[in-house]
Amino acid sequence: MAKVAIGLTLELWDHTIGTPAYVAIGEVKDINGIGLTKEMIDDTHQGSSNGFRTKIAGLIEAKPFSVTLQLNYDIANAAQTENHDVLNALAESRTASKARIRFASGGPNVIFDPCHVSDVTIDGPLGDVVMATVTLTPSGKGTWAST
Repeated sequence: MAKVAIGLTLELWDHTIGTPAYVAIGEVKDINGIGLTKEMIDDTHQGSSNGFRTKIAGLIEAKPFSVTLQLNYDIANAAQTENHDVLNALAESRTASKARIRFASGGPNVIFDPCHVSDVTIDGPLGDVVMATVTLTPSGKGTWAST
């Protein structure tokens, strides 16, 4: 049965605070690009048959993925400014973090440990809400789990 992608949450491990912990990043709009890519190595040689190239599998990599956040900036709202502060602190850090995505529809959750916040971009189009796109780059294999 299909599941609706409503209620997804993103949590980032904030190691920049006194007691490191997962911090929920609010107002997630979209999560795109979670997946794997496998390097394919060309091993074609003069004796390869049928005129077709042959390939062997190389290294597997977790793809960088993007998360779009709707940022309703209200400087008086601590939760909204905290999102910005956490994202910037993790983007500026050279230390890997962790990312946990929770699927509210009862599907498995995915944890990328370690994972870097490799890009934070903020857009403020005229007549629309301010949005941030955050690129998370996993280092290694993600873990799919029910918790």
